Amino acid sequence: RGFNYIVIDRSVLDNFVYLQRIYNKLGKKTKRHESIMKIASTAMNEWLHTYDYLFRVDIIDKEIIDDGIRDTDEEFRIEIEYMLTELCKKLKLDNLYDVSGSNHERLEKILSILKL
Repeated sequence: RGFNYIVIDRSVLDNFVYLQRIYNKLGKKTKRHESIMKIASTAMNEWLHTYDYLFRVDIIDKEIIDDGIRDTDEEFRIEIEYMLTELCKKLKLDNLYDVSGSNHERLEKILSILKL
């Protein structure tokens, strides 16, 4: 409240994809696992309505510095990006915008979409 825009670098989609990856890696899936995924899917779909805009940016090609926070595994990063892209296609989000280019170009595109 009191702000016109709140910008975050992750969304409920990211969290769901990480959970989906763990679920996919499970050997034997129990009813409990399936229930957790159903609850998570419902929560994700409900939360998506709280976003006015979603902006998807391409993976930056430069190497990720090991800062103890981000995973530096390139294969993991590509797998997550693929899963996120596929989820977005499946959901057919009308408020999702792909933004590419340099940071300056991305910012200009976003400001244009927001009509600022």
